[in-house]
This record gives sequence, C-alpha cells and structure tokens, in this order.
Amino acid sequence: MGLLRVSCVVFCRVKHEGRYLFILNAIRARAGDFVVTPIGGGIEYTGAPPPVLAQIHAEPEMPGTRELRFYIEDDADHLAAFRAWFIQRRGREVDPFRELHEELVEERFPEFMLPPVLPALSRQDVRYDLARTTPRETRQLSNRPGIRVADTHYFQEIFDVAFVNPAVLQQLLDGDHKRGIFWLPLERAGNGAPLSWQGRDVGVRLVDALRD
Repeated sequence: MGLLRVSCVVFCRVKHEGRYLFILNAIRARAGDFVVTPIGGGIEYTGAPPPVLAQIHAEPEMPGTRELRFYIEDDADHLAAFRAWFIQRRGREVDPFRELHEELVEERFPEFMLPPVLPALSRQDVRYDLARTTPRETRQLSNRPGIRVADTHYFQEIFDVAFVNPAVLQQLLDGDHKRGIFWLPLERAGNGAPLSWQGRDVGVRLVDALRD
C-alpha cells in the first residue's frame, strides 16, 4: 500500500466588477516558480490535535505546525475516517481570515522590493460566506516544493469574500499589477497565457478553485 498526501486548504474567491483577485504565491516565488493564485492556504486545527489524526496514523507534512497537511497510507477507510471528522467543521478553522491577513498584511517580499499589500486588515473590513456546503475533493499530483509524495487528496473549502471597507478595497484595486496582485477576468486567468511582472513571466494557477 502506497503513501498518500492529504492537504486541507481554503481558497478565497474575491470578485469585483467581473474580475477576480490573484496574488503572488510566496512559497513558490522563493523557489523560483513565479505564479499567482487565489488567496488561500492550509487549514489548521484548533486546540489539541484531533484524535482522528492518530487513528489514521497521519504523519504531519510540517511537524510543529497545526496545518492539516499530512501523509497516510493510501487506504479508503483512513480517508473516510478523516472526511467524517473534517465535514463536521469542529476543532479546526472554519473561516479564511487568518489566510487573508497573512497574505495581504504579514507577507513581505524584500527580495523583490515589495511591501505588504495592505498596512492592516480587521475582521470588520471583510465579509465571507462559505460557497459550498460540503468541501470540494480532488485528487491530483502536486508540485509543491519539499513534499515527500506528489499524489495528493485535497479537501478544499471555498469562500466568497467581499471587502466591505471601501478604503481597503481601493488599496487592493490600486495595487493591481504593482504589489504582486492581479485582478483578472476568469477567461483571462484560465487561458494559459503567462502574465508579465517585473520582467518575468508569471503563471496563473488554481483557477478552477474559483469556478462554481
């Protein structure tokens, strides 16, 4: 029986006047792979590690963190046990605010002379609604740097996100193509053609996460 990587992720579908927000992926950029994706990242558990992880003998991808990214034996029963826990939406993050704050406020790119996209962000600045009542599940090969196994089963939660503070929204719109963020129509994002940024070709990925 082989090893399977499981990755639980949240994505933010931010739309304004027919365009969607994409942002430079920090992990990939530092590995020399320049791509933009929707805002998102790994979902974390809260409190003590959920017992289901020990039950299915999960090996964390990044020991010492709370991210729900791990390796298990490629076993249908193990996957079903984790799915049953995950869909309860208890003992883990159930909104995207941490990722929004991390990518828009905390992330810095001094090597590319980029300041944070926003100086600050509060929960009152945004509204988010879960787009699907059940997580989207896909299985595909991942090219994420540093992973042990490429074969990955994804649990994805998609949120429709709106910036309700006009000043914050304007800062995001003003940053288009300047601070590693891009507002793109879905047709442009998904046509396979690279973007141009700081003299580099930049790919667009995870467009399907934004589709209904």
